[in-house]
Amino acid sequence: MQSLPPPLPPRSPPPLWKRSSSLEEFEAVMSDLLRPCRVRGQARRGYRTEILHQRVNGLGLTAVRLGAPASVRVAPDRAISLLQIPVGGTFLARSGRRGEESFRSGLEAQVVDAPTGLDLDFSQDSRMLIVDLSAPQIAALACGPLPSGSLSLATPEGAQLWRLAQYLLTELESGVLVGDSPLALGLEQSLTGAIARALKAHMPAAVRSQDTRSQSDRMLLRAEAFMASHLDQVIDPAAIAQAVGISVRSLHRLMRDKRGTTPLAALKEMRLQRVRAEIEAGLCPPNGITDLALRFGFNHLGAFATDFRRRFGAPPSELSRRHAQR
Repeated sequence: MQSLPPPLPPRSPPPLWKRSSSLEEFEAVMSDLLRPCRVRGQARRGYRTEILHQRVNGLGLTAVRLGAPASVRVAPDRAISLLQIPVGGTFLARSGRRGEESFRSGLEAQVVDAPTGLDLDFSQDSRMLIVDLSAPQIAALACGPLPSGSLSLATPEGAQLWRLAQYLLTELESGVLVGDSPLALGLEQSLTGAIARALKAHMPAAVRSQDTRSQSDRMLLRAEAFMASHLDQVIDPAAIAQAVGISVRSLHRLMRDKRGTTPLAALKEMRLQRVRAEIEAGLCPPNGITDLALRFGFNHLGAFATDFRRRFGAPPSELSRRHAQR
């Protein structure tokens, strides 16, 4: 008699909304997920927010619903770039460099560059999708550095991005979107493509026409984007070269000439950075470092700990403890 196939492994449960009944809890959750922040100028009790964070392959998505007006001061001391897309309500942003700007659902999104400190005022009905982007993902957008400030959603490309943000927010809220599913991979690629098109449409025509990058620069960005979106999968230089459309030898020469490294060394650096980001985002409990290392391809745990300590000056367990003590 033919034996039955083994049962499928159980899927991890979808992430739940983190509900907070005070602004202190709101501060703590948002500081852990994105950047340190302080809430000021509003009643600090009897408050209700709902926050959900999930990594969709290589992309970080945070959904936020507010139940009352909030004024938030965001610190500039975490190297993360954000795209904040209001799907409902409005918010005001003030910074020393750009003054005050208004962001309304369906009309504007906000690009927050890494060193920027902000004061944000949210309306009671604010509902927002926040996308956090790594340096390789920004490069893969083929738009150059992210332009801090307002991104128009009134263009056809911006409207497409806003509609996709609405859909993603609904999927996140329903618990349907699971980070390692084929659907999530397709949505990640759709979202990065929509962001790239909206950014290009937002740029002045003269700037859009001045793309002076060489063919080798474009291939390098494609290679790095492929690696960044496959950090938790088994890939080798042959797979990277195939994704870019060049030979393995050409890939090695490209990485050596442009980055002074090898494809595997660049991949390991990206994975170390990702593990660190997961720990700092509070997505790894102190006893979960082994699973996190294995997830991102570090099968030799002793070598992983050595590489991590050499790269960041402390072992991953110590970094996790520091985060837990905040």
